[in-house]
Amino acid sequence: KVAGRVSNDVAEVFSIYQMLLQGDDFTGAVDCHIRSGKTAASALRAAVLQFNTYFEAMEDEYLRARGEDIQNLGNRIYARLRNVEPAKIAKGEKVVLVGGLVSITDIAEYEVEQLAGIVSKQGSARSHTAMLAKALGLPAVMGVGIAGDLPEGTPLIVDGYQGQVVIDPAQSVVDEFRRLIAIESSLAKELAELKELPAES
Repeated sequence: KVAGRVSNDVAEVFSIYQMLLQGDDFTGAVDCHIRSGKTAASALRAAVLQFNTYFEAMEDEYLRARGEDIQNLGNRIYARLRNVEPAKIAKGEKVVLVGGLVSITDIAEYEVEQLAGIVSKQGSARSHTAMLAKALGLPAVMGVGIAGDLPEGTPLIVDGYQGQVVIDPAQSVVDEFRRLIAIESSLAKELAELKELPAES
C-alpha cells in the first residue's frame, strides 16, 4: 500500500524481511529449536532472542538497529500464528499507530491517508520504521517512554521534530500545533513553487 509513495531505496527495505525469511540462518535457527522440543511459538521467540542479541552486540549503530528488524519479523510471524488481524480503521478516519515495536509491515497494512503519525515504545531513529515514516511524511517518535497501554481513541499529538508525544492535550496546545502545521504547509508549498523556477546566476 506504500508502493509508489517512497523511493526505490526505501521500498527495498521490505526486501530485507523477505531475505530473512528465505535465508537459512533465521529459519534454520527456528527449525533447530523446534527439533529440540520447543513449540513453534517458543522456538520463534528463542531464535529472535538469539539473533537480536547478536545484532545488539555490534559496535556499528546502524547494524545494532537491525536487531529491530528481527524483533519485528518475529512479532509478525507470531501474530500470524495466533491469527491476529490488524485493527480496522473506519473510512475517512485518521489515527496514530501506537505499539510496543511498530514495524514497516504494520505501517504497510494501512493506506497512508489513514495514518496521522507513528509512536513506537521501542526502536531507534535509525530504524527502518523511522525511515519509512519519514519517507511517507508521517511524524514518528521512536523509543518513547509511555507507561502502560493507551486506551483506543486517546487524543495524541506526535511531535516528530522534538521527539515528544503529548497525551490528551489541552485545546490551547492543539490550536498551537495546528498553527505550526499550517505555517509548515505554507512554507513547503512556497519551496515547491521555487523548485520549479529556472536557475539564475
